Amino acid sequence: MLLETVPRRSVTLARFVLDGIVLPLVTETLPLAERVRSKLLGICKGIECRRHPELSDAEIWAQCPAFSGKDRGGQPLMGHSHAFFRPADEDGDGRLDHLTVIADQGFSPIESQALDRLRNLRFGPGDPLSLLLLGLGRTDQFRAPPLAEARVWTSATPFVVTRYPKRRGRKRDQPADFAAPQTFARHVLLQELDRLRE
Repeated sequence: MLLETVPRRSVTLARFVLDGIVLPLVTETLPLAERVRSKLLGICKGIECRRHPELSDAEIWAQCPAFSGKDRGGQPLMGHSHAFFRPADEDGDGRLDHLTVIADQGFSPIESQALDRLRNLRFGPGDPLSLLLLGLGRTDQFRAPPLAEARVWTSATPFVVTRYPKRRGRKRDQPADFAAPQTFARHVLLQELDRLRE
């Protein structure tokens, strides 16, 4: 079946195996995920530039909302249905060996093509990583540790605080909340968890 004939919402997940002489460490999860996203946007741009060389980057990104995270007007998408890039160490050796790309909103035809064409990735010094596509489909069609149900998750990546302490205004943080960097990180993380529970 050609990718262009697959209805958009039927493809919400792509699974890859990573291969290389030296695989990235689990501490490189975030940079690897961002590099994959950037590479996929580049592949989308290459596909569309061959078909329609007159299109601007903004017009191309509008056709890739799961990867760009923006709507047709260039505004950030609301909610969490855009693509999440989840590199994982599935054999427990401390190195990333799989990649799952998942988007609840589904992938557009051009995004599905880009996923299908993702074969290698320059990441760090040395030879590029090879990516073998295991499959495109829906979450319920795959069995893999990152897709399993769990009550507790352990992250190998650090929590990055998304804001500075608010020292003024109605919603200011109390001095005890930002007395130390770890204290402030805990304070912000608890706020995020409360917000997600609402």
